This record gives sequence, structure tokens and C-alpha cells, in this order.
Amino acid sequence: SNLIGIETISASDIYEGQTLQILNQKESYGNLVFVDAKDIETTQVKYTDIVVVNGTPKELPPVAGVITTDFQTPLSHITILCQNRGTPVIAFKDAWKDSLLRLFENKSVRFTVHKDSFEIINVETTDVDKYWKTKRDSIQSISLYTDTSIQSILPIDLINKNSINIVGGKAANFGELVKLVKELELTSKTPEAAFAIPFYFYSNHMNTFGIQDRISQFVTSKGEGYDDKMVREFLSDIRQQIMESKLDQRFLSEVSKQVKKNGFTRVRFRSSTNAEDLDGFNGAGLYDSKTGILNNQKKSFELAIKKVWASAWNYKAFMEREYFGINQESISMGILCHRSFPNETANGVVITKNLYRNNYRGFVINAQYGETSVVNPPDGVTCEQMICYSDKNDSFYGKKKIVEYLSYSNMLPDSLDKVMLTKEVTLLTEEISKIKMAYYSKFHDQNKEGTYYNYGLDLEFKIYGSERQLYIKQIRPFQN
Repeated sequence: SNLIGIETISASDIYEGQTLQILNQKESYGNLVFVDAKDIETTQVKYTDIVVVNGTPKELPPVAGVITTDFQTPLSHITILCQNRGTPVIAFKDAWKDSLLRLFENKSVRFTVHKDSFEIINVETTDVDKYWKTKRDSIQSISLYTDTSIQSILPIDLINKNSINIVGGKAANFGELVKLVKELELTSKTPEAAFAIPFYFYSNHMNTFGIQDRISQFVTSKGEGYDDKMVREFLSDIRQQIMESKLDQRFLSEVSKQVKKNGFTRVRFRSSTNAEDLDGFNGAGLYDSKTGILNNQKKSFELAIKKVWASAWNYKAFMEREYFGINQESISMGILCHRSFPNETANGVVITKNLYRNNYRGFVINAQYGETSVVNPPDGVTCEQMICYSDKNDSFYGKKKIVEYLSYSNMLPDSLDKVMLTKEVTLLTEEISKIKMAYYSKFHDQNKEGTYYNYGLDLEFKIYGSERQLYIKQIRPFQN
């Protein structure tokens, strides 16, 4: 196209003919299988399988490698999962019907992802066995610590990053975030009426009804490995028992009292475990969060709390912990509670580093209209992707405030041309750069190599109400 006499080319023109996207440069050995995205939860996919998947699956159990037919954002569920697991992943549009790839179906292969290509070669079954034996032998068992000494609900101002063994990763980081937003006098808000339910109440529930004993017996009796069907049935049974066991009524009235005091009737109960935000294991997307409404039987606080607790034993969570060698008996579930946001205007994720260029300025923002997820969107939905160079500490980019759009949302009503107003993007980037600076100086590990530009925090935000108030609702270390 021609704009003020200058020829221009759109992003869609550039990427239209692209069929390959490199998402994680790794190598793995396994059995190459073809699975449709909608069947991935019902097909018994093994951790030694390299999966060619038609579409984007909602869930992805631990596997040896992934080839998807859908292009992904750097923050998509599949990308993040595979990067955390250290498994090779690519998007290859023609994979499902590629006749060359089909020649390797149900064969033992080595799958290597290079900078701008990928390679699949036939290997012996013994090579696959040897690879996985070495990998399994190198996994060290990790036992997590649980502090159940705090036996009452905690107001958010008593919680900081060191509270992870009492309330879990999400609540501990949220407590830190609340302090920073106040200290830095930001215009962004954190969700109001926040408090945390410590591990003690989960632990008490699990022990009172003998559920923890059942888990210990199951884990002890597993031997060399798990039968997939048996695991699914056992976990379903555990979740059901958690749901059917009555909650301690004194505890429940303490929660209601706290909510009434805070003045909001709709509460978001968010999972917060000791098995998340760990070095090398972030636990994103494994557990559930639920909304409860005061004095509402259908959406009672009791139901919401028990559903969150039960999600500690989701199949995907159990298998992910197993893959990383986490001792299943040492898991604890706390809950972060705050007001809920029905009908939000927009939501999104910010990563405080440039994911496209190493050791370079710029934050990555993915935003979406309404409540549709940016990390696990429905089929065919694209979000607004931006790289923002508006860090005020930088003399050149601080003045320029450049916003580079990589893609636009296809969910917008006709009245809007973008999910976020330019001034909102600039404000968000400036305020989050202050949070990054504070987090870096307070928590950056001096022993680890890495520059300030490469220091990544993963923040979730929402824009709420007709006044478009910006809320930052979560912060965690970004691992990739």
C-alpha cells in the first residue's frame, strides 16, 4: 500500500507465506504420533511421545516434543509449557498432511529443532529407551516445605515474598506487589479486598478426612511408574472426596466475616501452591481459580474453596509435578482471595523483557478484548501483541515511546480499533518498569548471570469499568 507517498507492507503480507515457526530449540528422542487437538485429553499420550497435533490443544501432558499446525505467540500455553519442560516445539502449518512426516508415524525418531529449521531422523527403540533412562536418572526428587503454624486468615499487608511456605507462590508474590504499588505511588491498582487462606486450612481438611493418607499410600505403592487409567481414576476420586467432605464451619464464618468487612460480595478464590514459581517450575495453568458470592448457595464460598483445593489433584498438575520429580505428598494449596471482576473491559499479560531480541530494551504485551484468555484462546482467536519501548529510564526511547504491533485482536467490536489505547500502553509500560526496577534490586540473584534487560517478570493485568481503570492482578518470575 501507499501511505503519504511511501510504500508500506503489512505484517500479514510479510507472514502470509510462512509455514514454519521455531518456538523452542531443543532435541529429544521419542515415538512420533499424530493426535488431533480435540482428542489429546482422551488419547493416552505418553511422555516419550513426540506429538504432531492438528490445532492447539487446551491441555498438553508432558511429552517428548510438539509439532503443532497453529502458529503460537511467545506467551501461549504450549510455548511456555514446552520451554519450562525443556522440550522441542515448532509450529508447522502443513504438518498434519505432510507426506514426508507421515513416513515417520509410530516410529522411533530423534527430533531436533534448529534456529531456522527442524530435523527428524529414524533411530532404534533402544536409543529412545537409553535417552529416557538417562533423563529419568538425572531427575532429583524435590520435597516442598509447608508451614502450617499460621492458623488464621491473613490480611494482605502481612504477606510478602517470604510467605511462600505459608500461603503459596501466587499469594506471596501478590502481597509483594500490593506493597510496591503503594510504595511507588502508581496509578495502577491491585484488586481490592485481598486476603489469603494459609496452607493450614487445606492441610487440616486433608488430614481430618484421611485424604492425605490415601495420597501417601497411592504414591508409595506406585513402583516403577503409573498406569494412566489408574491415575486418572484415583485423582478423580480424591477430588470428589475433597468436595464431599464438609468444611470447618468456624473457618468458613471467618472467611465470610473478612469478606463482609472488606465490602465486596463477589470474591475470586485463586489457587496459590508451594508447587509454583519455583526455579525451573512455574506451575502456570495447572490449578483452578473460582468465584464465590456471599450468601449465594449456588456459588457459595464453601464450594469455591473446595474446588480450588481439589484442583491441586488435577491430572495435568499431578503429571507435571511427576515429570519434574516433585514429591506429591509435599504439595499444599493456599488461596489468594480478592474482589472479583465481572465483565472486564480487557485483560492481558506483560513480560518485562524483549522475547524477540536478547539483552535488548522493550517489554512484550499481549492484550485481549473482554475476558478471553491471551495464553489459551479459543480456536481462531488472535490477540493484540505489542513490543513497547517506553521505559522512562532510557533517554532515547523514553522520549519516543514506540509501540510496535505484531498482531491485532480479531475480537473487537466495530466501535474499537485496538484493545488498549496508546496512552494506556504507555502508562502500563512505565509503571511496570518501576515495578521491575524495584523487584530487580530486591530479588535479583546476584550469582546468576543475566542483565537488567533480560530480567523477566510475568505480570497479568486487566482494564475494568467505563473509566478503564488499570489493575495489575499478578506478578511472578518469568522463566524461559
